[in-house]
Formats: sequence, structure tokens, C-alpha cells
Amino acid sequence: MNASSTRSSFGYHGRYLVVDVSTGRSRWQSLDERVRRGYLGGSGLGVRLLLEHEAATAEPLGAESTLAFVFSPLVGSPLTTSAKFAVVSRSPLTMRINDSLASSGFAISGKQTGADAIL
Repeated sequence: MNASSTRSSFGYHGRYLVVDVSTGRSRWQSLDERVRRGYLGGSGLGVRLLLEHEAATAEPLGAESTLAFVFSPLVGSPLTTSAKFAVVSRSPLTMRINDSLASSGFAISGKQTGADAIL
């Protein structure tokens, strides 16, 4: 399935990829439209996904910890500097959920997979 065929409204595909690095398995999860509208952008959606996957209570450096790469809904649009993504995780220093934003081709490649996020 090509990424453009999965693109839904508001710049989202409506799904994200969950990768278990300990087993090498991955699975697609759907992303409800209510969530897409309520948590706009990489940082907000990333925090929501971490909370949904109970990463907020996981040991930050433990095997069950989650690292989220969340792509902006504007990735792939003609707007300049739209190739943004957020990396969201729980800090081992503060135990808080933190984010970092970046711009690169990784955002474009990630969005081309048909995913709004990769956890």
C-alpha cells in the first residue's frame, strides 16, 4: 500500500507503527480522528501516544520504555521548513516526558511509510 493511498484528512495517515525492538516485530495501530484533531503536531501527539502505551510509568532506561518519533501533519506539504518531527520520551534524569524537535529528510521518509508516528 502506498503512503498517499493511506493519507487521511488534516495531514495524517490515521495510523502509527509500533516496533518491539526486543523481538523485531512490528504492528500497525490506528489513530482515531478524535485523537488526531485533539493533539495536533508531533509533541502533543507524542505525549498522548506515550500515555496510551503506559510509557509515562515505565522505567526510562528499561526494556519497556518507549521512544516516539512523531511526524508533523505538514510534512510533505509545499510549505517551507515543514519537514519536522518530534522525538518524545521519558527522561531518566527528571522522570518527565520531554520532547525534542528536528527538521530533516527523516521526517519525509518516515511520513512516506504511511505512518504518523513510529514507537
